[in-house]
Amino acid sequence: TLDEIEEVLHFVDLDVIQLHGNETVSDLLKIKEATGLPVWKVIHHQNDGRKQMDLFQGVADGYVIDSKVKGAYGGTGVRFDWEAVPGYRDFALEQGVPCLIAGGINTENIGELLSHKPEGIDLSSGIEMNEQKDISKVQTIMKEVERNVASFSRH
Repeated sequence: TLDEIEEVLHFVDLDVIQLHGNETVSDLLKIKEATGLPVWKVIHHQNDGRKQMDLFQGVADGYVIDSKVKGAYGGTGVRFDWEAVPGYRDFALEQGVPCLIAGGINTENIGELLSHKPEGIDLSSGIEMNEQKDISKVQTIMKEVERNVASFSRH
């Protein structure tokens, strides 16, 4: 809720607000107006994912595409079909906003995801060990991203 977001802002400085729930366009507008911060909308991959992006066009300052898992809003460790990544990326670019990919990204599959050339990634449970971020997993993913970015720029 807006009240919860404003409470958090009393304790930390945020660069972006990322919304994972069933927010409406009106909700995003209210949050943007009240906080003055960019608001990114999580779109859960499903048949109407691009339709959802269309709905938030001109309102969302960016998107995070994540898996749809019943009863969960993120951090599930479940990936979606990454063949859809280029379509989401290109649709966001048409809207002039960034698009990150989330959901089940880990050290074993980061190369596969990067082959679909996402604009960026959002990491969570895939880089954790004992419910804490594991620096060696973060470093492994960073090296793979750097290697792939260098490869992208040569083409």
